[in-house]
Amino acid sequence: MLRILLTLLLFTSSVFTTPSLRAEQDAMEPIAATNQLTDSQNQISRLQQTIEQDIQLLLKAKGELRCHSNA
Repeated sequence: MLRILLTLLLFTSSVFTTPSLRAEQDAMEPIAATNQLTDSQNQISRLQQTIEQDIQLLLKAKGELRCHSNA
C-alpha cells in the first residue's frame, strides 16, 4: 500500500512540476552538490585534526611510559 502511495506521489509530482520549477530545481542541484562536497571536506578536515591529536597523545603517553620504565 505504501509503495503504491509513494509511486502515485512521485508520478503526480513529476506531472504537475512546471517547466520553470523543474529548471529551478535543476539549477539548484550543482549548488547542493557543492555544499555537500564542502561539508564532506570540512568533516574530513576535522577527522584529520582529531587523528593528529590522538597520535600526539599516544606518542606523549609512550614517552611517559618509557621514562617510568627506565626509572
